[in-house]
Amino acid sequence: MQSKLPKPFDKAMIYENSKLYVCLANYPIVKGHTIIVWKESVTDLHLLSKKRL
Repeated sequence: MQSKLPKPFDKAMIYENSKLYVCLANYPIVKGHTIIVWKESVTDLHLLSKKRL
């Protein structure tokens, strides 16, 4: 995990691979609020090519 990405609380990590991680929100809006964090820096997810997804 890159240091500039937000760090999830302990035991909040649900899934991780080389491209992204999924975790429960540190400060959830609703119970079960889940966050998907891309490890690659992009300004818009629509700019990711299907090959990189």
